Amino acid sequence: MLVVSRLFCVSISINMKYIAFAFVFILQGLVVNSLTNTVDTFEFGVNTGIVSFTTSGNIGLLEKHVEIPIKLPRCMRLTYVRVDVDNLLGPPKVDLNSDANIVIIQYRPLQFSKSSYTIVAKAIPTPFCSM
Repeated sequence: MLVVSRLFCVSISINMKYIAFAFVFILQGLVVNSLTNTVDTFEFGVNTGIVSFTTSGNIGLLEKHVEIPIKLPRCMRLTYVRVDVDNLLGPPKVDLNSDANIVIIQYRPLQFSKSSYTIVAKAIPTPFCSM
C-alpha cells in the first residue's frame, strides 16, 4: 500500500509540473503577443482620394497633448486620415480637427505616453479651383 501511495504522489507531482509548465507557456505567449501588437489605428473620413500627406514622429514620456498639422497641396480637400499609434501600454485619445486639418493625440495625466505615430492623409482635388 505504501508503494502505491508513493507512486500516486509522484504521479500527481509530475502532473502538477506539466500543468504549471503549460500555464507558464500559455501566459508567456499571451504576454509576447500583447507586446508585439501594440499599434492602435484610428481612421477618420472616407478612404478615397490620393495620398497627399504622410508623416511620422515620436511622443516623449512627459508629452500629454500633441497636435500635428496636415499640410495639403493647394486645391486639395481632405477626405481620409489614418493615424497609427504605437504605445506599449495603451491607446491614447486621437481626434481630427477637420476644419483646421490637425490631428490631436492626447494621453490621460497618469498614462504612459512614450510612443510613436504615423499619419497618412488622402485628399481629392477641389472642383473649380485655379492654381
